[in-house]
Formats: sequence, C-alpha cells, structure tokens
Amino acid sequence: MNQTATSRYPQVYARWKADPIGFWREAADSIDWFQRPRTVFDPKAGVYGRWYPDGMCNTCHNALDRHVAAGHGERIALIHDSPLTGSVRKLSYAELLEETRVLAAVLLDLGVEAGDRVLIYMPMIPETARIREAASLPDLAEAAMRGSPRRRPRP
Repeated sequence: MNQTATSRYPQVYARWKADPIGFWREAADSIDWFQRPRTVFDPKAGVYGRWYPDGMCNTCHNALDRHVAAGHGERIALIHDSPLTGSVRKLSYAELLEETRVLAAVLLDLGVEAGDRVLIYMPMIPETARIREAASLPDLAEAAMRGSPRRRPRP
C-alpha cells in the first residue's frame, strides 16, 4: 500500500461554495433519520438559524446502532491511544453500543428525562464517548465539556 492519498477537499469545498443548501441536502442523505427533513436551513430560526429544523435523528443511532445492524459490529469503532498511560484500547461498534445502552439505563434510573441537560466533565478517554452517546439515547440535551487530565476543576 504505497499509494499516496490525495485529498478531495478542493472538490468538496467547491461543491459547497457553488450550492451550500444542495451540498448539505446531499450530506443529510448519508445519515439515518427518524423524520427526514424537508427544510435544510431556516435562517430565521434564532440568531444563527437552524439546520434541518423539521428533521429528527439520533446521534447514537448514527454513530453505533446502524453499523451494528449492518453487520459491522465487530469492526473497530474507537481507538484510544494514551500517551499518558502508554496504553492503546480498541473498542468495536458492538462493545460501544452495549456499554452505551448500560450507561443510558443508568441515566434513566437517576431520573434523567428527555429535555434534561447532562453536563459531562471528563478527560478524553473512551468512557467520555460512551457517556456522550448514552446521553443521546433517551434524546437528552447533552452538553459536553472535556477536561484535561492534568488540571483540576476550579471550585
């Protein structure tokens, strides 16, 4: 495998620049939707507008479930290479999905409901990815914060 990889960035950027709405309409076709959006962008919805305002999807489903359902459960989904501990962990889609479902059940047992906000303050470790996906399973509004393993939160 001595081929030099070439970037498609110039072509992708030109496509976006020529037709931003069409570009993002096509991008929406590459994920699964529970309710497919009819509108790509609503510039009048809030200060910054709103993307896919009438669509409904789930990040956990798109990140994990659909890959397991397509028969890719044993493929590696996450590689955590820690220079701090000198360890490398590889997790499959199926492993991540199972652990994510357990964490989602814990959140629900704690009384977290749809519409609640879940604040996550963790270093960049595999568990951070799992709790983020777990927060999206019951359709919670998750706010992610990443902490540095070397710094402590201020009181």
